[in-house]
Amino acid sequence: LPTLEESEERVPPIIVSEVRSALHQMKKGKAPGKDGITSEMIYAGGEKLWKALALKFSRYLEEGKIPSSWKESNTILLHKKGNRENLKNYHAICLLSHIYKLFTKVITNRLSQSLDEQQLREQAGFRRNFSTIDHIFTLSQLLERAREYKLPLCIAFVDYEKAFDSVEFNAILKVLAEQGINTQYISLLKEANTGCITDITLLETPLRIPIEKGVKQEDTIS
Repeated sequence: LPTLEESEERVPPIIVSEVRSALHQMKKGKAPGKDGITSEMIYAGGEKLWKALALKFSRYLEEGKIPSSWKESNTILLHKKGNRENLKNYHAICLLSHIYKLFTKVITNRLSQSLDEQQLREQAGFRRNFSTIDHIFTLSQLLERAREYKLPLCIAFVDYEKAFDSVEFNAILKVLAEQGINTQYISLLKEANTGCITDITLLETPLRIPIEKGVKQEDTIS
């Protein structure tokens, strides 16, 4: 993990307008984490609460540490289809603290513009103002040209199974460093994904499971 270079500027503190903007972007009606606090409650707190959160968030960013309670979550299993005794037929949802999700949304907003500017035009997934329509149009054009000029055409479709669960987090940190992201953000992200645990109930038996790989699916920065 890279360390903060003397020549590297410290990141600016988080201000209330960033908290307000991130809060407006969060989806409403979502189940809360262990603290029972919803985004609607945070919204109802108004400017006074948002200013207090901005100060707290700035301190966490400066110190590179987050509250240990933010590393705890509940996981629920939603049945998708098929045999209910087959765990592959369930979708796992990680219920995180909404205050934590608000914090990571602020960080995401800061990083998004810098990262987006460095992506290739061909990368349409997970980018604002891009969609699968862009790739569908490009693919249809390739097919038309191949038919018109009677050229061979090879197309590869890749579907990553359980991408959130299998991604190597250290690889993400390495890529962020290569993209020129400030090491304060990288250190914070490493801290937020180290020592995390989740509680899940299977057959009425509560289990506490350490999260040792991948990223949290319901985390706004994932």
